[in-house]
Amino acid sequence: MRKAILVVASALLLGFFGCGKKSTESTTDGALDGEKLVQERCSFCHNLDPIYSADKDRDGWEKTVDQMISKGAQVNDSERQAVLDYLSSLPGSD
Repeated sequence: MRKAILVVASALLLGFFGCGKKSTESTTDGALDGEKLVQERCSFCHNLDPIYSADKDRDGWEKTVDQMISKGAQVNDSERQAVLDYLSSLPGSD
């Protein structure tokens, strides 16, 4: 019962606070800035160390990003694409 209450409370808090801002970060040429989105949206809920030390290919990042979205990360479809493009360009991403 306690676990169920904790899950519901967490879901409500994530929904209320949005687990990140909804503003769209873009570069000077109008493209979405994946690095800024990662720094803003991902760091809202956890630190970025696991991201920068991960060794994942694009498929691995897609699974991770989709899992974070399912947990409440506020990333729309175009922002998701920019985040994936950025994460896939990190050293260690093949």
